[in-house]
Amino acid sequence: MKTDNQGSDHQKGEEMVSRWLAKYNQNIGLENILRESLKALAKEIEWLRKTVGQHQYDVAMKIVNEMKIFPAGFSLTELYEGINRIELAIQLNPENQQIIEDEISALKSILDIIPARFFSNDS
Repeated sequence: MKTDNQGSDHQKGEEMVSRWLAKYNQNIGLENILRESLKALAKEIEWLRKTVGQHQYDVAMKIVNEMKIFPAGFSLTELYEGINRIELAIQLNPENQQIIEDEISALKSILDIIPARFFSNDS
């Protein structure tokens, strides 16, 4: 059962992705690239979470730098800013794992409000 907040989040996610796609005139090819890149980003977030949990901050920074390429290239502001916050947390507070984890969770929450159809090959 969806709560009002979940419906609101779904709407926010829908609007966010629609805004991203509008930049490219609803190009189906770009939508497919976006879909595949979002799936890859979700996996990279889990990989990042694991490396941070293991205190491998040098590896985490490499992951963060790779993660920034997709949203930077497609002007996906919300994702890019979230990744930048993770990068800053690692650079400024590597000993404070909770701050880094909080920023990773915040980025994951952006992906979580994106409707599932944008992660599916069936749309």
